[in-house]
Amino acid sequence: MKLKIAYIVQDDEFFDKLTVREQLIFIARLKLPWHLAEKHVQLLVKKLYLQKCINSPIYLISYGEKKRLSIATKLLTNSSILVLDEPTSGLDSTLATSLIQLLRNLANDQRKTIVLSIHQSTSQIFQIFDQVMLISEGRIVFMNKPQAAVPYFTSLGYQCPAYFNPADYMIAVISTTVLALKFVKEKNKRQ
Repeated sequence: MKLKIAYIVQDDEFFDKLTVREQLIFIARLKLPWHLAEKHVQLLVKKLYLQKCINSPIYLISYGEKKRLSIATKLLTNSSILVLDEPTSGLDSTLATSLIQLLRNLANDQRKTIVLSIHQSTSQIFQIFDQVMLISEGRIVFMNKPQAAVPYFTSLGYQCPAYFNPADYMIAVISTTVLALKFVKEKNKRQ
């Protein structure tokens, strides 16, 4: 299982003096046959939009570029499952949305399973996901397609206000202990 799963931490550690290219080539040569390393690096650089900073030392690149570099580094392991801890933290909404869309495209193109934790999702990001799981106090409150979330909450008596981010609304609802317990009891009755 260890070879099939890659875990991408919130803030990855790099050798800051290396360039983006050197970092990726170093990892590629550890994980892949030498004759394939350069080709894989070139593909990842293009897919993850790192061309602009490829020859920059890591300490000079932006936070968003470092996030994409972390993902590129783990993709070199060719793991079938990627687990990401808060990949959008520290990014503005535009960068966060493009990163999540990029992960979605990678999942579709390379047939990978991507699991991530996210605490503050924009409504745009929320709709990109195939599945969402909302957890309160260690218990699953909701797990389904994002489009099913609002009707589910409405059926339990929690109508999302118009022009309100559904993700923010649901997090606000389930973060209240009393309401979270009501969800768990309601779900248990249905089963």
